[in-house]
Amino acid sequence: MTKHISGTEVVVNRKAKNGFYVYTSDALPGLYVASRDDQRAYDDVLESIRQLYHLDFGMDVEVVHIVSHEEFIARMPAGERAREIMHDRTADLMADDGVLTFAVTRMGAAAHI
Repeated sequence: MTKHISGTEVVVNRKAKNGFYVYTSDALPGLYVASRDDQRAYDDVLESIRQLYHLDFGMDVEVVHIVSHEEFIARMPAGERAREIMHDRTADLMADDGVLTFAVTRMGAAAHI
């Protein structure tokens, strides 16, 4: 289920390449999370965004996934999912992209979920 939260949304890009799932953001320079385990990388993006906001802006924020990893994967076009499965099985150098959004609010601020 999609969550509705007040605050800033950070658009995060996802690529699968060379057996790694890589998450970056044009809106948040310095965000780079990579893992061979996509679920782990997806989950680690939260803490990375929190830390970057603290370091870059001096703000303690709460970061939440707007959609679950399962929902994000389910929303990917079938062709992208098929390429990902092919990549996982063959370890070829194929790449695919996905974009997702995270919500960022100041700690203690009311969030409407």
